[in-house]
Amino acid sequence: AFLETAADKAAGEDPVLREWTEGRLECLRLAGDEQSGLQTLRKLYEAEPEDPFWGRRLAGTLLASNEMKEGFALYEKISAGDKDDYGAAMTCYQLAVGLKKPEKAAVFKKRLFAALRKQPQILQQLANRWSNSQNLQWAFEAWKLLGEIPAFSSNGYAAYEAAELAQLESERALASLREQA
Repeated sequence: AFLETAADKAAGEDPVLREWTEGRLECLRLAGDEQSGLQTLRKLYEAEPEDPFWGRRLAGTLLASNEMKEGFALYEKISAGDKDDYGAAMTCYQLAVGLKKPEKAAVFKKRLFAALRKQPQILQQLANRWSNSQNLQWAFEAWKLLGEIPAFSSNGYAAYEAAELAQLESERALASLREQA
């Protein structure tokens, strides 16, 4: 009964709050009716394809439903529509890697770093995170890129971090060669 009431009232709801639409989606989610929830989100996305909210919501739900290819295709569209969206680029990169699409992964990695160049504070946070998580190649690329941004290159810290990571990586490579010998 609630789903029918919510569907009826959705037509006249506040387009920003969408309280009846959200209530209906939450009810479907809690009931475990994944297919009806996806169907509803698809209709909302088709009705408002320019609204970034529905595209992201649908893409996330598709991924949660293990509909990886369709979710990836939608995230690709989202990323193409906003090349400065580093979150969409990162998601696309991760999905491309998971779906074993190395060419697309390379495109999205490049797009990710191009978007992060415009957000140097976030790039610095990620560089630190990647350094701490032993993702040294990504950390090196991030510190190197920060060294090219005037506000971050003036004190030499980014260059220092990039050089330290390069040295660490060379020490690891030497240790690996010694183990193989």
